[in-house]
Amino acid sequence: MRIAVIDDDVNIHDSLRILLEKLAFQPSFFFDTTDFLGSSKAEGFDCILLDVMFGDDINRGLDLLKHFHDHKVATPVIMMSGYTDKQIRFRAAKLGATAFLQKPILATALGVALREALTPEKHRKSAPLVDPEVFAQMLNAPTALDFKQWQSVLDCAESHLGEDLSVKLKALTHSQAKVFLIVAQDGGATARHLSQQLGIRIKAAEIHLNELEKKIGPETRTHMHKILEKLQVAIKLPKFGFFGNMDGKSSSM
Repeated sequence: MRIAVIDDDVNIHDSLRILLEKLAFQPSFFFDTTDFLGSSKAEGFDCILLDVMFGDDINRGLDLLKHFHDHKVATPVIMMSGYTDKQIRFRAAKLGATAFLQKPILATALGVALREALTPEKHRKSAPLVDPEVFAQMLNAPTALDFKQWQSVLDCAESHLGEDLSVKLKALTHSQAKVFLIVAQDGGATARHLSQQLGIRIKAAEIHLNELEKKIGPETRTHMHKILEKLQVAIKLPKFGFFGNMDGKSSSM
């Protein structure tokens, strides 16, 4: 499959060439939106990776995306940026972008975004929407967790989590999901602390912690907060795939 990469950074070209070729795609590279429009047709590609900012022009990428939208171009477009500006992401989503990749771009995030973009719409799994306030209530009161709502959160966040992690989280029992939400927010939570919150014996809390580690991985305490952050990203943007970190510290678009 042919992928067009439109970005003014040669380093992005080099890194994406390696990633895309490893994924068995055939990339073509353009340094500017006018270069792309002057030499190619969007319909000649299976997907387009489009940067947001070119030089000091923060609207150049979105202007091309709007051009595609206005001319009803069916080729899926994935936007890329070094920033996490919500207004830019929502504008991109409104103009039909299928996903938003955060730079530096990770191979797993790229693969997920491309898979979503290249899956025919009629075959895409429709993820249920989850009210962010409902998810906030889960975090504030994990001991009162509604298990069906928890499963809906995981369904909604599946593309952000990746298939492997999504399967692991869905395998958690109701009690283990409560423990996960507590420990993900307080990495220092002990079995005694959990027993007090959940109203169970300390031994039972220890068992839940051990089972949680077996299901998610040996570095559970280190990674659970990062997993929770992925869930938060997914629930804040339920209709639009966002792949990357949320610190907004990167300076390159």
